[in-house]
Amino acid sequence: LEPLVEPKRELKLYIHDPLETREIEPDNITIVGSKQPIKGVNVKPGEYPLQIEKAGYVTKQVKLYIPESGIVADKIPMDYQPRQVKFLVNDGLAAPGNESELAPHEIKLYREGKQISFTKEDKGVMPGNYEIDVERDGYHPVDKTERQIKILAAGDVLILKLKLVPKDREVVVVPNYDLVPPALKPDQAYLTPMSGSNKAMIPITDGLKIAPGPYWVKVEKANYHPFSEQVQIIPGSKPFEIKA
Repeated sequence: LEPLVEPKRELKLYIHDPLETREIEPDNITIVGSKQPIKGVNVKPGEYPLQIEKAGYVTKQVKLYIPESGIVADKIPMDYQPRQVKFLVNDGLAAPGNESELAPHEIKLYREGKQISFTKEDKGVMPGNYEIDVERDGYHPVDKTERQIKILAAGDVLILKLKLVPKDREVVVVPNYDLVPPALKPDQAYLTPMSGSNKAMIPITDGLKIAPGPYWVKVEKANYHPFSEQVQIIPGSKPFEIKA
């Protein structure tokens, strides 16, 4: 191959991606049969067999004419590669960075009205526009305004945090007495919220349902020491048991 260097003809070309609104440049451009990168290099005008590489896309070989300006006017279409995606629960209960991950069986993905496969065995999800639905115990369905997601092409794992609203959960106190039947109820039991502005005590009554979150619980029974500790009521459909 002849030397390509020639002043003031820096090679510039872009990838055509209908999902993107910004200019997408390749990670690497080489002449087919050569390992010499020519991205951003001054080249002679002419037709070349090029290999174009970009993370998240299938490597492509194509013949292109490079004009004297060095700028290829037409954007290059490239096929997508599947992208790994992690869906995290954004419910306002977990600290940032500690959100729980949704399992594939809790997720339904739809593209153009058709459900697509999303399992542990899949290599990832093809970039595109999707509608998502989530079925997780103790949570309401995803709000309609949160269901539309876009997955862009890239080589890294995409982290998507989905806003989920937990359902109120029933709370029951399970006495742990040494000498009397466990079925004997305490005289009084209260919950005090540890987050939010309302700190009023909430009596634990039969059938009480309460928003998940951190609480301070206090249980009293005549002739027994009071029981108190912090509890974290997590979302779920079964009653949350406080063992006192």
